[in-house]
Amino acid sequence: MNVYVETNFLLNLGLHQEGVDAATSILTSAEHGKIDLVIPAMALMEAITTMEAKRRERERVIKDLKDQASQLKRSKNLKPLESIEATIGVLVNLNDNEAVAIQESIQRALSCCRVLSPTAAIMDLGIGAQHDRELQPQDSVIFASIYQDLKSMSTPVPSCFVSTDPDLIGKIFETLKNHNCKCFISFDEAQRYFDATLS
Repeated sequence: MNVYVETNFLLNLGLHQEGVDAATSILTSAEHGKIDLVIPAMALMEAITTMEAKRRERERVIKDLKDQASQLKRSKNLKPLESIEATIGVLVNLNDNEAVAIQESIQRALSCCRVLSPTAAIMDLGIGAQHDRELQPQDSVIFASIYQDLKSMSTPVPSCFVSTDPDLIGKIFETLKNHNCKCFISFDEAQRYFDATLS
């Protein structure tokens, strides 16, 4: 069974967000050869750029807090300074730990998945989907990658697409369904389906 995932799969794994246990179980199933995990290259890039944007935003906050701390050092009341410095430490650690966690989730996924490269045909299809289906640019390429892969199969393979983005699922559900591909809007829902069908 082909299991297509997108950016949120990698982010949930790395950041231990809602559904992380089911996402981890899906990844483990792929590592054990029970399912064929398929990830559009765009999802891998989006996970990296999302974390980079998050890191830069935190760095701006850290800089502002450091400026505040510098001003407070002139004060006799050092209690607020201690709180600010503790917050700075937490944010610095978060940046470091999350960057490593996302890299590790990507590397683990890459060890057992098939990556869908953004060919010229996929990019062209994605541009069309961006307008026809009102998809965000990244989502349009992710959809086009999955759709093109499904169409390229000489013999249909049972497949599913797991995404925690209900808006994306709603816009592509019928098209994927017509190509023998189920859609799930949570990793827990997908995991229950795998447990029932693969056991």
